[in-house]
Amino acid sequence: ILRQVIPLHRELAEQGQVELTTTPFYHPILPLLVDKRLARQAMPEVMLPANLESYMDDARRHLEQGVAMHKKVFGMQPKGMWPSEGSVCQEIISAIADVGIKWIATDEEILACSSDGWVSRDGQGYLRNPEMLYRPWRVSDKGKQLQIIFRDHAMSDQIGFHYQRFDADHAADDFIGKLQAIGNATGNNAGHRPSLVNITLDGENCWEYYPGGGVDFLRKLYHRIAKHPQIS
Repeated sequence: ILRQVIPLHRELAEQGQVELTTTPFYHPILPLLVDKRLARQAMPEVMLPANLESYMDDARRHLEQGVAMHKKVFGMQPKGMWPSEGSVCQEIISAIADVGIKWIATDEEILACSSDGWVSRDGQGYLRNPEMLYRPWRVSDKGKQLQIIFRDHAMSDQIGFHYQRFDADHAADDFIGKLQAIGNATGNNAGHRPSLVNITLDGENCWEYYPGGGVDFLRKLYHRIAKHPQIS
């Protein structure tokens, strides 16, 4: 079974049925390689190491090797990247673009902080200005541009931590219902642009807690998506 994983994904990518993304090679936290002081953007009181030397060349090497390995294994240049742990900063944008990456993904909390809470959740978990989360953004640095999408933290956690306690049909129906609710909430403000819901989670962590490794749930979910007139 393990021998079939990479060939199957390569075949699906070649047929245009999936898009495969890459990640920095040894899973570094890129902003800390660029400038350790950037840690204080997220944790203002954190104690910094005595050595604050930048390792920008190391960051570039991780990016280059991640892309090179993807090409070697899958035979094509990746367009997308999930930076390790979703860690991003303005200073790394041009280096990511330099290795041919066109878009990256990270968490919605990055957008909330970057927009001073304009796109954020209230105490009940409801999104303010949801149409601004469910769309791609353009970010630029040093004349280089990337598209960036922000994951729906709550929807991702439904799959990661909750649906294993549901039966497969109930879980799939609940997920589709939540997608429909997002469409209803964003439709009037998104214009003619379809809403993009980014679901990102650690792919290896949750499935051992699902009956049958989550296969039944995923098949039922994708079957419903394939039949749905408004979701693709």
